[in-house]
Amino acid sequence: MRSDIQAIIFDCDGVLVDSEGPSNAVLVKLAQEEGIQIDLDYALQNFQGHALSYVFEKLEQLKGTPLSTSFEAHFRSQTFASFEKDIQAIPGALKLLQKLNCPIAVASNGPRNKMSLTLKGAGLLAFFEEHIFSAYDIGHWKPEPQLFLHAAQALGVIPEQTIVVEDSPAGLEAAMAGGFQTFALYNRHNEERIKRIAGVKMIRHLDELTDYLEL
Repeated sequence: MRSDIQAIIFDCDGVLVDSEGPSNAVLVKLAQEEGIQIDLDYALQNFQGHALSYVFEKLEQLKGTPLSTSFEAHFRSQTFASFEKDIQAIPGALKLLQKLNCPIAVASNGPRNKMSLTLKGAGLLAFFEEHIFSAYDIGHWKPEPQLFLHAAQALGVIPEQTIVVEDSPAGLEAAMAGGFQTFALYNRHNEERIKRIAGVKMIRHLDELTDYLEL
């Protein structure tokens, strides 16, 4: 393990657990029921990593009128049901976590109960124990840097010697603004947007982080 790294903070969705596909599939289905014609590629390109308030605002702009009052409740219940049967760990996540010997945390724009559910379903919850941080707990969402700074303070580390692993532009901007060493896990949906963010280190697979850390 590199001596200049004190800790690692992970985003949850798309970095540790493969929840973006199931959750956005539910979002697309419900949006289409509202008369909003989007597909899964559109949702992944435009909504990945954003707070639900942002996503719902954009959907209302596309619709031209407010969403149904039951939209959020249906979205949450259907995504949670999907997570209970469909969630998987991101390739390489379990292997990486088993090798790490430094403090780690997960910090997400999502609510704490969602993170606990998806991490448990993917077999990763035990690695984080009490180090699970939600934007809902502090009232600040990425791309603001406060969530990562809050997690670093809880771990007792400084941003300059802490790695953040993210897959969304909002999360990457938050990590960069906080002064963290920032790694972008990219795929075909986010690659072009991530390339426009200066200073991030791009990795295609979590194995590349294992190599960087000299594990």
